[in-house]
Amino acid sequence: PVAYTAAGLKDLQLELARVKLAAQRLNVPLSRVFFSSPSPGMLANIFSNNFYATQQDYLDALAAAMATEYKAIHDEGFKLQVDSPDLAMRHTRHRSLQVKVLNQSLEGLDASRIRMH
Repeated sequence: PVAYTAAGLKDLQLELARVKLAAQRLNVPLSRVFFSSPSPGMLANIFSNNFYATQQDYLDALAAAMATEYKAIHDEGFKLQVDSPDLAMRHTRHRSLQVKVLNQSLEGLDASRIRMH
């Protein structure tokens, strides 16, 4: 099953701390620094679903896992850039579902500190 692991979160926190320190050393406010992360839909386009019975279940699991990453980035004070080229791809079959799970994964975060790419 898809899950955001403690080891993965630790790695992310180390990277966030490294970027935060660099911004501080350069006197760049964190409000001007963005940190990229893929959308659940993008991950579903890259990695095959070999576990879940439906695409809905797979995307729900990806969204739940990515919510952990998005919150960690947001809580550190960065702008979150969600990379979601899947929404512009012609062959995307589950676009409305991908938008729905993306919105779920961003729930509770300050929308003024999120951007799409």
